[in-house]
Amino acid sequence: MDQSFKFDSTYTVEGWWRNVETKAQTIFSAVDSGTTNTVLKISLDDEGRLIYFHDGDADGTGIELSSRDGYNLDQFSRGWHHFAAVYDTASVFLYVDGNRVAESAIDDPITVNTELEIGKEGPKLYTNYYAGFLDDFRIWNDARSREEVRRFKEITLTGEEEDLSVYWKFDEQFSNKVFDFAAKPVEEREHGYLCEVDRSDFISPAQLGAYTDAGGDYIIKGVFYGGGQTFQVTPSKSTPVGFSLEFDGTDDFISFQRERVVLDEEFTLEGWFKTGVDGQQMTLFEATDSETDEVLLSLNIGTTGAFSANVGFGASPSSITTTESLNDEFWYHYALTHD
Repeated sequence: MDQSFKFDSTYTVEGWWRNVETKAQTIFSAVDSGTTNTVLKISLDDEGRLIYFHDGDADGTGIELSSRDGYNLDQFSRGWHHFAAVYDTASVFLYVDGNRVAESAIDDPITVNTELEIGKEGPKLYTNYYAGFLDDFRIWNDARSREEVRRFKEITLTGEEEDLSVYWKFDEQFSNKVFDFAAKPVEEREHGYLCEVDRSDFISPAQLGAYTDAGGDYIIKGVFYGGGQTFQVTPSKSTPVGFSLEFDGTDDFISFQRERVVLDEEFTLEGWFKTGVDGQQMTLFEATDSETDEVLLSLNIGTTGAFSANVGFGASPSSITTTESLNDEFWYHYALTHD
């Protein structure tokens, strides 16, 4: 597939891949239309690591990011994975499955017109052919945030999203072409790109879906009904907008002064939390003895971001602490069980 394309000052390239061979291979490339030098490339090395290369002016002095892990056909990584390569005018970021795996500072916007290629090194470079599956490929004229990458990677788009520049779903059933589903003015629409790659019903986790707006409305496009298929859509809405609690880290808290909990019986305490605060001791939950004010149970986030549960009752008081820091602005679910 070839396409002439002009990148914006910021961009995100994302999609799903599943390689079936461990070798040096190119998933996606953008080359300078004038020199055929590589401007942007998403590839795998011969150990299965995901590589993101960015060189805005195509002069050979770009920067390369690499995942720590290799994505080979072993028990650890078998299956589909999502990638996102992001440039925000000051830095480049590489995400795998919604997690940031590498980043680096660089001020090097793409200033040249490019030609796009999927599955090999470039339009005139017949090397490093990709072996595997691709699905739901997107280019945005925007540096997508971590939360945007994670929120939208597993649902399809309508094509009308703001800053969406290219959207190849690869869902064409009866054609040897692929079509761009991103909404464009009539004069900019294309009639499909020749694609001789076989289709497969082995699809990625990106499923038909949509998020509601503030009023509870949503649009789902791309429901395939060819061949007389029958399908049923059952919308369900419990509330137009959901909420969470945002604590300021200074003097916000909730007190349950009249609530009594028996801690010497079986119980499970669970919930969700998210924080980006560093270097501060924080308490998520605390239960004290109603007579002595002794702390019997507490859930805390330490100064390093580690999450801990401290149990101060029973025959053997104990403390459990995570080995990883969880103050990275991602949502985490916890569950403390006592039997």
